[in-house]
Amino acid sequence: MRDANAFALVERLQATAMQGGAVRVFGLPRVMRVDAVNLIAQLSGSLVLVSVLATLIVALVFGALCLFPVLLIPNVLPLMLTGASLHLWAGGELSPTAVLALTISFGIAIDDSVHFLNRFYEARKRGESANRAAQYASATAGQVMVLTTVLLTFGLANTMISGFFPIRLFGGMMILTLWLALVFDLLLLPALLGGRKNS
Repeated sequence: MRDANAFALVERLQATAMQGGAVRVFGLPRVMRVDAVNLIAQLSGSLVLVSVLATLIVALVFGALCLFPVLLIPNVLPLMLTGASLHLWAGGELSPTAVLALTISFGIAIDDSVHFLNRFYEARKRGESANRAAQYASATAGQVMVLTTVLLTFGLANTMISGFFPIRLFGGMMILTLWLALVFDLLLLPALLGGRKNS
């Protein structure tokens, strides 16, 4: 519904259907035209809730509630930056496709954080300092995180040649979020963990 002609056509079709006796008009054009705002609000609210709950669960699994804000920062910042990039992708228009891409990307991003934390706490159990443990996690889990991001990027790259804008938007936003999450997990998360006195 980014094209004015398509918008006008959908409006005429809906008016014609209603005049012809239709009780209700539904389908993707209806969703994109009328129900998109509600759908975006529902998906956005779910994304916020899932981000908080997933981060809380990871912190609890590692037995340290104090990890909650430490994990929230590097996992939510990529979503915020990718959301801000919508001004470049789509003139600032938030769509269901964009929110869905952010939701899926968050799941993959927090998975990277779990891998990193697992290696971090392995080193801590061996008696390493927080700084040394963060270095160990970066050196070991970091390789897997980079490889996963590269492979996912190649898998999503085919969406970028689609003639359908929502597909390109979905793939592009996912790729951007995954790389931002990787950068924050490899640069910011070690700094946050290494700087804590009682990790």
